[in-house]
Amino acid sequence: MLDPLTAISLAGSVVQFVDVSAKIISKTRELSLHGATQEAYNAEIVIQDLLILSKKLKDGAQAASAIPQTDDDKALEELCNGCINLSERVMKRLDKLKLGESNSKRLAFVHALKGVWSQKELEVEEAQLAAYRSQLEFRCSGTSEKASQRIISALAENSRLFESSIFEQTNTITRLHTEVKETTVKEHEKIRSILLKAVREVDASRAPSGTAKLDHPINREQELEVRRRAEDHILRSLRIQSMSEPYNRIVEAHAATFQWIFKDSTAEGRPWSNFAQWLKDGEGIYWINGKAGSGKSTLMRYIYDHQQTRDLLRAWCGELPLIVASFFFWTSGATDLKSQNGLLSQNGLLRSLLHQLLSQHRDLIPIVLPDQWQDEYSRYVEPVEWRQDFQWIRDILRRAFDALRTQDQTRVCLFIDGLDEYECDLDGSYVEIISLFTGLAESANIKICLSSRPWLVFEDAFRLSPSLKLQDLTFNDISGYVDDKINGHERMRELRQLHAESADNLTLEIVNKASGVFLWVKLAVNSLLDGFTNRDHISDLQRRLRGLPADLESFYKHILINHIQPFYYEQSSRYFQIMQAANRPIFRTKDYSRPPPPPISLLILSLAEEGDSAVVLCPPKQLLSSDHVSYRCKEMAARLKSRCGGLLEVLEFGTKVIQYLHRSVRDFLDLPNTKLLLLSRTQKSFNADESLFKAWLLHLKYVTPRQPLRTVHNHLEPISQLVDAALQHARWAMEVTGNSYVQSLDELDSIVMHRWQEEPQEILTPGEELLDLRNLGAHWASFMRFRHPTDVRTRTNRDNFLALTLSFGLTGYVREKLKLNGDNMFRKPGRPLLDYIAYSDMTVGSELVSLLLEKGADPNERFSGCSTWQYMLELIEDLRISEPWICADADHYRKELAASLRLLVENGAHPNLLCTHIKNSHCPKEEAKYHAYFSTPATIFSPGGMFSDPGLVEVIKSRGGIEYLEVVSLQSTDWDDAEAEAMKIKPGVLQRLQTILRLQRSKKRPKKGNNNWRSRRKGQYRANRPR
Repeated sequence: MLDPLTAISLAGSVVQFVDVSAKIISKTRELSLHGATQEAYNAEIVIQDLLILSKKLKDGAQAASAIPQTDDDKALEELCNGCINLSERVMKRLDKLKLGESNSKRLAFVHALKGVWSQKELEVEEAQLAAYRSQLEFRCSGTSEKASQRIISALAENSRLFESSIFEQTNTITRLHTEVKETTVKEHEKIRSILLKAVREVDASRAPSGTAKLDHPINREQELEVRRRAEDHILRSLRIQSMSEPYNRIVEAHAATFQWIFKDSTAEGRPWSNFAQWLKDGEGIYWINGKAGSGKSTLMRYIYDHQQTRDLLRAWCGELPLIVASFFFWTSGATDLKSQNGLLSQNGLLRSLLHQLLSQHRDLIPIVLPDQWQDEYSRYVEPVEWRQDFQWIRDILRRAFDALRTQDQTRVCLFIDGLDEYECDLDGSYVEIISLFTGLAESANIKICLSSRPWLVFEDAFRLSPSLKLQDLTFNDISGYVDDKINGHERMRELRQLHAESADNLTLEIVNKASGVFLWVKLAVNSLLDGFTNRDHISDLQRRLRGLPADLESFYKHILINHIQPFYYEQSSRYFQIMQAANRPIFRTKDYSRPPPPPISLLILSLAEEGDSAVVLCPPKQLLSSDHVSYRCKEMAARLKSRCGGLLEVLEFGTKVIQYLHRSVRDFLDLPNTKLLLLSRTQKSFNADESLFKAWLLHLKYVTPRQPLRTVHNHLEPISQLVDAALQHARWAMEVTGNSYVQSLDELDSIVMHRWQEEPQEILTPGEELLDLRNLGAHWASFMRFRHPTDVRTRTNRDNFLALTLSFGLTGYVREKLKLNGDNMFRKPGRPLLDYIAYSDMTVGSELVSLLLEKGADPNERFSGCSTWQYMLELIEDLRISEPWICADADHYRKELAASLRLLVENGAHPNLLCTHIKNSHCPKEEAKYHAYFSTPATIFSPGGMFSDPGLVEVIKSRGGIEYLEVVSLQSTDWDDAEAEAMKIKPGVLQRLQTILRLQRSKKRPKKGNNNWRSRRKGQYRANRPR
């Protein structure tokens, strides 16, 4: 393969040759036709120039032939040889034009020129040059992007050896890469100028004392700062809030447990694949499997934290640096995990791993994320306006891991826990996630340790991989735990003195009955500890132990029925229902990379108990003191222990977050019979979402501290998450209770507005400038949805609280507000209210659409170049539930969406609006291949369309709609470029559609002389005329 710089230099030589030759041919034709030209033509100079270029071509071709070549390299070499042959023919003819000293050199030159070149021959040579130019542009447009990426990879790999050269060449290639991206739509003249410029820059960078020059030259220190800022921004964008939360929620291993994992499996007498040996020199995947509650997550955390893991892995790495990353699929108490970028999705998994890997080895960023790196680097070298973070769609992330798989600068070990908790593929299988990990593990530089339950799908996938079955290996660990907790207890020591044999049998019975399930042991030990407190005899303890169910689900039911005192049934039921409501997955149709709402804490649960309307609506006096907050948390922690039987526990790490004892507890509480049991213990008027809505409102009112606003990110972010949680629970409560919560929601608006206005209004923008928010004159809702105040949309949308409630689907509230002050509220400046429904990432019902249409909303009204109708059609694949398992009531959502679309059509939406959809048809490991689909609404909703709805098609056709589809293959390999290319093509497609519509309308018009009133009268006269 040719060195990328050599290939570009060789291509540039061809361009220069074609350029000079074309000038010769052009001026020759002018002279031969007119005998004169506007500038003096010196044949001697022309011959010398052509000799130099011909020599450069020959030298480049000889150098290229000595290196193993790709198809593109061979094509470039053939092009060089063709140019050399052409140069020899031109040289022979130009030799004849050498003139002696004469007063009539110009006239003699013209006559000689006509003698050596005929008009036909000139046309042939000119056509040959055009063919070379076209072929060069075609080859360069297809390979320049790959060459740039190879250059970046090579520079990063040799950064330690050629640091000074890297500085010069990085600037050069950065500029080249930026310019190359602009040529993807075959703008031929731009390609020629870019290559010529690239040659000059490459030649300059190769010179010993040369320095690559940018429009804004920067020194070494500035360049390092630019790199650091670009890297920081990419890493911040990749990071998901609460990314480390699952790891922190896992209980650390008990003392002296799991030490066997690093020992020789044959010496221990318990069969498993030698894990230490796999770390040291193994490859591929190591699979840890075990029953629910057997301690897989605790073991994975033990392995990941242990220093011996890294010591063994360094032996595997040799001279290469080691990168270790982990991911824990932990769902107990986590919030918003099922969104497209949540921690249970593939996007969440890939972003988390990529963030960890690139944070440890930043040199990989330009290699695995070349486009994002180039955009960020160019942005800091040549400052542009602030823009929002990258959209980390799955294709981009998968391509990054494909690049990681092929790099050879580092060695990577991944630890993935709880694979069975991954929210599976669309068909309910785990094929895609298994394929991802097996594909990565094919690399000699990547190995992966996975854990999951022993499901058949994983047994089939990992049957040839080294593995261990955890419940078969924890007998000694469980014995040690029981001995420490039971035999070490003072009460047990007293009983052992009286009943030594019975005490030993009790311990052995616990271990045997556990069947390797650590969680069962923990619950059983807690029950026995309660017996110690109650002064149970050894026989009582035996009876207590034998009364415990052997499986976890029955054990949980036993706790709910027998362990919790009946007096606390109602309170415990409320706590469980609030916990379930707080951790309900938030379905979003689109992803704005927003962080999830805060997890439920002891304080929120405490406030939920006091969330009656009187407390919510009373004027705030002062914030709760820290001592008062601590007292509330302490009291609530004690109440949880007595009311919930240990099934809910408090995470002491950081904030006092409440979580399930184990993920299997969550599954048990989600069972229909368990839900019925809990509901039977509370009054019908109780609603967990209503309690949480008012709890978050009280938190905003009495707890949320003032936040300094000098930040480059959204200054409302601390409050925004709380508002987001409050509105989401208000929506769920509204759907069940039918209440509009007008007073409470108005109170929320008033509280946040007051808090927003009392804080400092000057903030620091990304451009390091102070911005006074008072000058914007905006409502606080404009700064929700995680926008920056300098964002253009913030200033043009003119958001208000009604618009915010519309985007959350708060139908009851919107209905009441429009009734009370409809016209004034409806005629808001900026973005139309109907737009907020289409742009919402929540599921919005058709009743809201109907309300706005009744008030006069126009589905064809354009804002920022797009109407509500067009936006909904062009994002129809996102608006429909692409992952139906996310939403518990997917059928209901689909019906609501179809009803909303029907309402828009019935209220005047354009029946033949031309919509554009861009799709990527490539395989994951191939280069992107984009196609533009131009279609009308009738096609989109047809049986084979993107959102099949035959009833809606009939309504559209009854209003003059037709089915039209045109598919165009795009040349661009980048999404943004593909979108721009499609927009250039769209006017021509629209013109063809309008022609078809005109023809159809003309066919429907009555034919002259056959169907007008004169013809009818004439026919009647002839029929009635007497014969």
